[in-house]
Amino acid sequence: MSPRIFRLLCNVGAARFIAPLLLLSLLAETKVAAQDFWQQTSGPYGGKPTALAINSNGHIFAGFYRNGIFRSIDNGGSWIQVNTGLTNTEVWSFAFNGNGHIFAGTGGGIFRSTDNGDSWIPVNTGLNGREASSLAINSYGHIFAVTYGWDGGIFRSMDNGASWLPVKTGLPSGISILSLIINSSGHIFAGTYQGGIFRSTDNGDSWISVKTASAVGWDYVETLAINSNGHIFAGTDESGILRSLDNGVSWTTVYTGKYVKDLIINSTGYVFAATWNEGVLRSTDNGDSWVAVNAGLTNTDVGSLAINASDQIFVGAIEGIFSSTDNGGAWTLSNAGLTNTDVQSLVISSNGFIFAGTRDLGAFRSSDEGDNWIPVNNGLTDRWIRSFIINTTGHIFAATYIGFYRSKDNGDSWLPVDTTLGVSSFVINTSGHMFAGTYDGGVFRSKDNGDSWISVNTGLTISRGH
Repeated sequence: MSPRIFRLLCNVGAARFIAPLLLLSLLAETKVAAQDFWQQTSGPYGGKPTALAINSNGHIFAGFYRNGIFRSIDNGGSWIQVNTGLTNTEVWSFAFNGNGHIFAGTGGGIFRSTDNGDSWIPVNTGLNGREASSLAINSYGHIFAVTYGWDGGIFRSMDNGASWLPVKTGLPSGISILSLIINSSGHIFAGTYQGGIFRSTDNGDSWISVKTASAVGWDYVETLAINSNGHIFAGTDESGILRSLDNGVSWTTVYTGKYVKDLIINSTGYVFAATWNEGVLRSTDNGDSWVAVNAGLTNTDVGSLAINASDQIFVGAIEGIFSSTDNGGAWTLSNAGLTNTDVQSLVISSNGFIFAGTRDLGAFRSSDEGDNWIPVNNGLTDRWIRSFIINTTGHIFAATYIGFYRSKDNGDSWLPVDTTLGVSSFVINTSGHMFAGTYDGGVFRSKDNGDSWISVNTGLTISRGH
C-alpha cells in the first residue's frame, strides 16, 4: 500500500509539543501507550491509476500500483477500497465476463471477484503467480492473459480462470506482449515490445505477424482499440498512433506524437488517446486529425481511460481521476475517498502549517492538523518532492529530482534556486548553513540561503546518493 499521512493522537490531556522545525519520519517500530492510536488524515487524495474499467452496471474500478483496487458506484463521486482477499496490490488490468465476474491482473497473478469486487480469490493454476499485465475476454467467455517473465507470453482459460494454458504458436520466443484486444469476429490482436503486432483468428491457437516493428526497433505497442466498423487503432511509445482499416493487413500512421498510453472509442466513434506528455487527444474523424482536450486537467501526464454507457469519460492522471461529460471539453476531478497519494516527506513550520511532499503530485499544505489539504505548487515544475526543510527565517526548501526550490510565503509560490543538483536530503546547522545530499555529486553547502552552493566532499569516498 502506498504511504499516506497518519497522525498520532495521544490521550495526555491538552499538552501538545511542536518544535519550531519539526521533521517527521516514518518509524519502523514505535511503542505507544494503549490509549494512543493512529488516525488517517483527510488526504491529500489522488494518485495515478494503472488501470480503469467500467462494468455493465456503470460501476468504475480503478487499479493502482501497490494500493490495490478502488470502486465507485456513483460515477466517480466517491470511492472505496475493495481489497479483501487481494494478496498482491500491484494492479495492472481488468476484464469483465458476461456473468458480471471481474478479473484483475496483478503483480502476483490473476484474481477473480464474483461479488462486484467485495472479495477476491486467486485464479492462477498454470500461471504460477506470473504478473498479468493485460486481460481480454471473448464472446464465449474465454479469457486471455498477458504475463511477464522469461517464460511469459499469452495464456488462455476456458473455465472462468480455474486453469490456464499457454497459447504461443507463431509468437517469437521471448517476445514481450504488452496489450490485447478482441474484435467482433473473435480475432485477437496482440501488441508487443519491439515485435510489432500479431493476430490470431483461431482463438489463440496460432499467431501471425500483421505489423512488424519499426525501423527504430524500440516501439512499445502499449494499447489497442477497435471501433464499431472493425477499424483498429494502436498506440505506441515512439511511432504515435497507427490505424488499420483491413483487419490488420495494412497500417497507416495517423498521429506522430510519442508516449500514447491508452486508447478508447465512444458510441459515436470519437477516439480518445491518453498520452504521457500531451494529456488527452481526441479525434472526431476516425483518426485523421487530433486535438488536445485538456481543459480542467492540471497535468498532461495521463495514462488510462474508461467510458461508461452514457459516454462519460474517465481518465487517470497524476492527481487522480478526472471525468468529462462533454467528450473531453471540460474535466473535473473525482477523487473523494481515493487515498492513494505517495507521501515522501513531511515538515511542520513554526506557525503550525504542515507540508507534505508527494511523488508526482507536488506539495500540499494543511493548516488544521491534517483535516484538510490544499496543493501549493505554484512555480514547482518538478512535482516529485523528496524532502523538505525550513530555516530559522521560515523559508521552506523542497528537494526534487531536478534540483530544489525555495518558498518565502508559506508555499504559496516557489522559485528554483538550483536546477542541476538532484537533491535527496537536507539539513541545516545552528549557523543557518544548509547541507544538501545529492544523487551523484555528494554533499553541497550553502551559506547564503540557497543562492549559491559549493561541493564539500573532501574525504567522502562515495558520492552517489539513494
